[in-house]
Amino acid sequence: MNESFSNDGVVLEQQQQEIVKDNLTVNCSTINPLKEEEVDVILLEENIQLLEKQLFQLKKLLLSANKKRDFDEKCKLETNSNNKQRKDKNNSLLLLKKITIDLIEIIVTLSFVNIGVVSYWRGTWAILEAYLGFRDKSTDKYVQYIWSGWTCLAIGVIILLVCHVFSSLLCVTSIINKWSEKLGETLDTVISSGFTFNKVLKIVAVTLIFTLERLYTYIAGFATVCCWKGIWSLWDGYLSPVVDVGVTQEISGWITHSIGVFLLLITWNLRSILAPPSLALMDNNLNLRGFVCDKWTGITYLKDKYREYKKYKK
Repeated sequence: MNESFSNDGVVLEQQQQEIVKDNLTVNCSTINPLKEEEVDVILLEENIQLLEKQLFQLKKLLLSANKKRDFDEKCKLETNSNNKQRKDKNNSLLLLKKITIDLIEIIVTLSFVNIGVVSYWRGTWAILEAYLGFRDKSTDKYVQYIWSGWTCLAIGVIILLVCHVFSSLLCVTSIINKWSEKLGETLDTVISSGFTFNKVLKIVAVTLIFTLERLYTYIAGFATVCCWKGIWSLWDGYLSPVVDVGVTQEISGWITHSIGVFLLLITWNLRSILAPPSLALMDNNLNLRGFVCDKWTGITYLKDKYREYKKYKK
Protein backbone atom coordinates (compact mmCIF):
# COMPACT_ATOMS: atom_id res chain seq x y z
CA MET A 1 0.00 0.00 0.00
CA ASN A 2 2.83 2.30 0.79
CA GLU A 3 4.37 1.52 -2.57
CA SER A 4 1.22 2.44 -4.44
CA PHE A 5 1.01 5.71 -2.56
CA SER A 6 4.56 6.52 -3.40
CA ASN A 7 4.00 5.74 -7.03
CA ASP A 8 0.97 7.97 -7.10
CA GLY A 9 3.06 10.78 -5.58
CA VAL A 10 5.72 10.45 -8.23
CA VAL A 11 3.15 10.57 -10.97
CA LEU A 12 1.53 13.59 -9.33
CA GLU A 13 4.85 15.42 -9.16
CA GLN A 14 5.52 14.66 -12.80
CA GLN A 15 2.15 16.02 -13.76
CA GLN A 16 2.73 19.19 -11.73
CA GLN A 17 6.11 19.64 -13.38
CA GLU A 18 4.57 19.25 -16.82
CA ILE A 19 1.87 21.79 -15.93
CA VAL A 20 4.52 24.26 -14.71
CA LYS A 21 6.56 23.63 -17.83
CA ASP A 22 3.57 24.25 -20.07
CA ASN A 23 2.78 27.46 -18.19
CA LEU A 24 6.37 28.62 -18.63
CA THR A 25 6.24 27.85 -22.35
CA VAL A 26 3.01 29.79 -22.70
CA ASN A 27 4.44 32.71 -20.76
CA CYS A 28 7.62 32.69 -22.87
CA SER A 29 5.64 32.54 -26.07
CA THR A 30 3.68 35.61 -25.03
CA ILE A 31 6.63 37.63 -23.68
CA ASN A 32 9.39 36.94 -26.33
CA PRO A 33 7.64 38.63 -29.30
CA LEU A 34 7.32 41.82 -27.29
CA LYS A 35 11.01 41.79 -26.47
CA GLU A 36 11.97 41.21 -30.13
CA GLU A 37 9.88 44.20 -31.18
CA GLU A 38 11.57 46.36 -28.60
CA VAL A 39 14.95 45.19 -29.84
CA ASP A 40 14.02 46.02 -33.43
CA VAL A 41 12.90 49.49 -32.40
CA ILE A 42 16.15 50.07 -30.55
CA LEU A 43 18.20 48.83 -33.50
CA LEU A 44 16.18 51.02 -35.86
CA GLU A 45 16.78 54.07 -33.70
CA GLU A 46 20.48 53.31 -33.57
CA ASN A 47 20.59 52.90 -37.36
CA ILE A 48 18.77 56.20 -37.80
CA GLN A 49 21.23 57.93 -35.52
CA LEU A 50 24.13 56.34 -37.43
CA LEU A 51 22.64 57.42 -40.75
CA GLU A 52 22.17 60.95 -39.42
CA LYS A 53 25.80 61.02 -38.37
CA GLN A 54 26.90 59.69 -41.75
CA LEU A 55 24.66 62.22 -43.53
CA PHE A 56 26.17 64.99 -41.44
CA GLN A 57 29.68 63.78 -42.30
CA LEU A 58 28.67 63.54 -45.94
CA LYS A 59 27.38 67.12 -45.90
CA LYS A 60 30.64 68.26 -44.34
CA LEU A 61 32.65 66.38 -46.98
CA LEU A 62 30.44 67.78 -49.77
CA LEU A 63 30.83 71.30 -48.42
CA SER A 64 34.59 70.81 -48.15
CA ALA A 65 34.71 69.40 -51.69
CA ASN A 66 32.75 72.38 -53.03
CA LYS A 67 35.06 74.79 -51.28
CA LYS A 68 38.07 72.91 -52.62
CA ARG A 69 36.59 72.89 -56.12
CA ASP A 70 35.90 76.62 -55.98
CA PHE A 71 39.42 77.20 -54.72
CA ASP A 72 40.89 75.00 -57.47
CA GLU A 73 38.83 76.80 -60.13
CA LYS A 74 39.97 80.14 -58.79
CA CYS A 75 43.60 78.96 -58.79
CA LYS A 76 43.11 77.56 -62.29
CA LEU A 77 41.69 80.84 -63.55
CA GLU A 78 44.55 82.75 -61.98
CA THR A 79 47.05 80.29 -63.45
CA ASN A 80 45.45 80.52 -66.89
CA SER A 81 45.46 84.29 -66.66
CA ASN A 82 49.12 84.30 -65.66
CA ASN A 83 49.97 81.81 -68.39
CA LYS A 84 48.09 83.90 -70.93
CA GLN A 85 49.91 87.03 -69.84
CA ARG A 86 53.22 85.17 -69.94
CA LYS A 87 52.35 83.70 -73.34
CA ASP A 88 51.34 87.11 -74.68
CA LYS A 89 54.57 88.55 -73.36
CA ASN A 90 56.57 85.74 -74.97
CA ASN A 91 54.67 86.21 -78.24
CA SER A 92 55.39 89.93 -78.11
CA LEU A 93 59.06 89.23 -77.52
CA LEU A 94 59.13 86.70 -80.36
CA LEU A 95 57.36 89.16 -82.66
CA LEU A 96 59.78 91.91 -81.68
CA LYS A 97 62.70 89.55 -82.25
CA LYS A 98 61.36 88.51 -85.66
CA ILE A 99 60.78 92.13 -86.68
CA THR A 100 64.30 93.05 -85.56
CA ILE A 101 65.83 90.18 -87.53
CA ASP A 102 63.74 91.07 -90.60
CA LEU A 103 64.85 94.70 -90.38
CA ILE A 104 68.50 93.68 -90.12
CA GLU A 105 68.14 91.36 -93.13
CA ILE A 106 66.38 94.09 -95.13
CA ILE A 107 69.16 96.54 -94.28
CA VAL A 108 71.80 94.01 -95.37
CA THR A 109 69.87 93.42 -98.63
CA LEU A 110 69.59 97.15 -99.35
CA SER A 111 73.22 97.81 -98.48
CA PHE A 112 75.70 94.99 -98.94
CA VAL A 113 73.73 92.93 -101.48
CA ASN A 114 72.60 96.00 -103.41
CA ILE A 115 76.06 97.54 -103.58
CA GLY A 116 77.68 94.22 -104.38
CA VAL A 117 75.36 93.30 -107.25
CA VAL A 118 75.31 96.75 -108.84
CA SER A 119 79.08 96.99 -108.52
CA TYR A 120 79.39 93.62 -110.23
CA TRP A 121 77.11 94.77 -113.07
CA ARG A 122 78.87 98.07 -113.47
CA GLY A 123 82.33 96.48 -113.37
CA THR A 124 81.43 93.74 -115.83
CA TRP A 125 79.76 96.27 -118.11
CA ALA A 126 82.86 98.50 -118.05
CA ILE A 127 85.13 95.52 -118.78
CA LEU A 128 82.97 94.51 -121.75
CA GLU A 129 82.92 98.10 -122.94
CA ALA A 130 86.70 98.29 -122.69
CA TYR A 131 87.44 95.05 -124.53
CA LEU A 132 84.40 94.69 -126.81
CA GLY A 133 83.41 98.31 -127.31
CA PHE A 134 85.10 98.62 -130.74
CA ARG A 135 86.19 102.15 -129.94
CA ASP A 136 87.51 103.46 -133.22
CA LYS A 137 87.48 107.18 -133.91
CA SER A 138 87.11 106.58 -137.66
CA THR A 139 83.93 104.54 -137.13
CA ASP A 140 80.53 105.99 -136.36
CA LYS A 141 79.52 105.49 -132.73
CA TYR A 142 76.23 103.85 -133.68
CA VAL A 143 78.11 101.30 -135.77
CA GLN A 144 80.31 100.68 -132.75
CA TYR A 145 77.20 100.11 -130.67
CA ILE A 146 75.93 97.59 -133.21
CA TRP A 147 79.22 95.64 -133.39
CA SER A 148 79.61 95.66 -129.64
CA GLY A 149 75.96 94.70 -129.14
CA TRP A 150 76.01 91.69 -131.44
CA THR A 151 79.33 90.46 -130.01
CA CYS A 152 78.23 90.71 -126.38
CA LEU A 153 74.82 89.22 -127.15
CA ALA A 154 76.36 86.26 -128.98
CA ILE A 155 78.74 85.53 -126.09
CA GLY A 156 75.96 85.75 -123.52
CA VAL A 157 73.48 83.63 -125.47
CA ILE A 158 76.01 80.85 -126.17
CA ILE A 159 77.12 80.62 -122.53
CA LEU A 160 73.58 80.71 -121.15
CA LEU A 161 72.43 78.14 -123.72
CA VAL A 162 75.05 75.73 -122.37
CA CYS A 163 74.03 76.57 -118.80
CA HIS A 164 70.32 75.98 -119.45
CA VAL A 165 70.95 72.69 -121.29
CA PHE A 166 73.18 71.49 -118.46
CA SER A 167 70.56 72.53 -115.90
CA SER A 168 67.79 70.72 -117.80
CA LEU A 169 69.87 67.54 -117.97
CA LEU A 170 70.41 67.66 -114.22
CA CYS A 171 66.68 68.03 -113.61
CA VAL A 172 65.55 65.42 -116.13
CA THR A 173 68.00 62.74 -114.96
CA SER A 174 67.17 63.41 -111.27
CA ILE A 175 70.86 63.75 -110.48
CA ILE A 176 70.06 66.61 -108.12
CA ASN A 177 67.87 64.47 -105.88
CA LYS A 178 70.33 61.57 -105.85
CA TRP A 179 73.25 63.79 -104.92
CA SER A 180 71.14 65.57 -102.33
CA GLU A 181 70.52 62.28 -100.52
CA LYS A 182 74.18 61.29 -100.63
CA LEU A 183 75.84 64.57 -99.78
CA GLY A 184 73.27 66.14 -97.48
CA GLU A 185 71.84 69.62 -97.51
CA THR A 186 74.77 71.58 -96.14
CA LEU A 187 78.43 71.17 -95.27
CA ASP A 188 77.60 71.73 -91.60
CA THR A 189 75.40 68.65 -91.37
CA VAL A 190 78.20 66.50 -92.76
CA ILE A 191 80.81 67.90 -90.40
CA SER A 192 78.61 67.69 -87.30
CA SER A 193 77.98 63.96 -87.80
CA GLY A 194 81.60 63.05 -87.01
CA PHE A 195 84.72 62.42 -89.05
CA THR A 196 85.32 59.08 -90.75
CA PHE A 197 87.05 58.27 -94.01
CA ASN A 198 83.79 58.15 -95.96
CA LYS A 199 82.55 61.35 -94.36
CA VAL A 200 85.81 63.11 -95.13
CA LEU A 201 85.31 62.10 -98.75
CA LYS A 202 81.80 63.54 -98.57
CA ILE A 203 83.18 66.78 -97.17
CA VAL A 204 85.69 66.97 -100.03
CA ALA A 205 82.92 66.28 -102.56
CA VAL A 206 80.62 68.88 -101.01
CA THR A 207 83.43 71.45 -100.95
CA LEU A 208 84.15 70.75 -104.61
CA ILE A 209 80.48 71.14 -105.49
CA PHE A 210 80.34 74.36 -103.45
CA THR A 211 83.27 75.76 -105.47
CA LEU A 212 81.83 74.60 -108.81
CA GLU A 213 78.43 76.10 -107.99
CA ARG A 214 80.00 79.48 -107.30
CA LEU A 215 82.05 79.29 -110.48
CA TYR A 216 78.93 78.28 -112.43
CA THR A 217 76.99 81.19 -110.90
CA TYR A 218 79.77 83.63 -111.73
CA ILE A 219 79.92 82.48 -115.39
CA ALA A 220 76.12 82.59 -115.73
CA GLY A 221 76.08 86.08 -114.20
CA PHE A 222 78.79 87.24 -116.62
CA ALA A 223 76.79 85.86 -119.54
CA THR A 224 73.68 87.62 -118.23
CA VAL A 225 75.46 90.99 -118.22
CA CYS A 226 76.70 90.23 -121.75
CA CYS A 227 73.12 89.74 -122.90
CA TRP A 228 71.99 92.94 -121.20
CA LYS A 229 74.78 94.99 -122.69
CA GLY A 230 74.31 93.40 -126.09
CA ILE A 231 70.60 94.21 -126.32
CA TRP A 232 71.16 97.64 -124.79
CA SER A 233 73.85 98.48 -127.35
CA LEU A 234 71.72 97.18 -130.21
CA TRP A 235 68.86 99.46 -129.18
CA ASP A 236 71.33 102.35 -129.02
CA GLY A 237 72.77 101.47 -132.43
CA TYR A 238 69.55 100.84 -134.34
CA LEU A 239 66.88 102.94 -132.61
CA SER A 240 68.56 105.99 -131.11
CA PRO A 241 69.81 107.56 -134.37
CA VAL A 242 66.33 107.25 -135.86
CA VAL A 243 64.03 108.53 -133.10
CA ASP A 244 66.15 110.41 -130.59
CA VAL A 245 66.68 114.15 -130.91
CA GLY A 246 69.85 115.63 -129.48
CA VAL A 247 71.71 113.88 -126.72
CA THR A 248 68.65 112.72 -124.79
CA GLN A 249 67.17 109.24 -125.27
CA GLU A 250 63.68 110.04 -124.08
CA ILE A 251 61.81 108.75 -127.12
CA SER A 252 63.84 105.57 -127.54
CA GLY A 253 63.57 105.04 -123.79
CA TRP A 254 59.78 105.06 -123.87
CA ILE A 255 59.71 102.82 -126.93
CA THR A 256 62.04 100.16 -125.51
CA HIS A 257 60.35 100.37 -122.11
CA SER A 258 56.92 99.76 -123.64
CA ILE A 259 58.18 96.91 -125.84
CA GLY A 260 59.83 95.23 -122.85
CA VAL A 261 56.75 95.43 -120.63
CA PHE A 262 54.53 94.20 -123.47
CA LEU A 263 56.74 91.17 -124.18
CA LEU A 264 56.89 90.22 -120.51
CA LEU A 265 53.15 90.58 -120.06
CA ILE A 266 52.20 88.39 -123.01
CA THR A 267 54.64 85.70 -121.82
CA TRP A 268 53.42 85.91 -118.17
CA ASN A 269 56.93 86.76 -117.07
CA LEU A 270 56.77 90.27 -115.64
CA ARG A 271 58.36 89.10 -112.37
CA SER A 272 61.60 88.58 -114.28
CA ILE A 273 62.25 92.31 -114.09
CA LEU A 274 62.97 91.86 -110.39
CA ALA A 275 66.59 91.86 -109.35
CA PRO A 276 68.54 92.90 -106.25
CA PRO A 277 67.79 94.76 -104.09
CA SER A 278 64.15 93.73 -104.59
CA LEU A 279 65.22 90.10 -104.14
CA ALA A 280 68.27 88.22 -102.93
CA LEU A 281 69.27 84.58 -103.40
CA MET A 282 71.24 82.83 -100.66
CA ASP A 283 74.11 80.40 -101.32
CA ASN A 284 73.09 78.06 -98.51
CA ASN A 285 72.18 74.88 -100.40
CA LEU A 286 74.93 72.47 -101.41
CA ASN A 287 72.81 70.01 -103.34
CA LEU A 288 73.44 71.06 -106.96
CA ARG A 289 70.59 73.60 -106.80
CA GLY A 290 73.13 76.26 -107.69
CA PHE A 291 73.46 74.65 -111.13
CA VAL A 292 69.76 75.18 -111.92
CA CYS A 293 68.83 78.02 -114.27
CA ASP A 294 65.18 79.02 -114.16
CA LYS A 295 63.74 79.30 -117.64
CA TRP A 296 60.42 80.35 -119.13
CA THR A 297 57.93 77.52 -118.54
CA GLY A 298 54.80 78.84 -120.27
CA ILE A 299 54.29 75.75 -122.46
CA THR A 300 54.75 73.40 -119.50
CA TYR A 301 52.27 75.46 -117.49
CA LEU A 302 49.64 75.34 -120.23
CA LYS A 303 50.19 71.60 -120.73
CA ASP A 304 49.69 70.93 -117.00
CA LYS A 305 46.54 73.06 -116.96
CA TYR A 306 45.18 71.18 -119.98
CA ARG A 307 45.79 67.86 -118.25
CA GLU A 308 43.98 69.08 -115.15
CA TYR A 309 41.09 70.22 -117.33
CA LYS A 310 40.81 66.85 -119.08
CA LYS A 311 40.99 65.04 -115.75
CA TYR A 312 38.24 67.26 -114.36
CA LYS A 313 36.00 66.67 -117.38
CA LYS A 314 36.34 62.88 -116.97
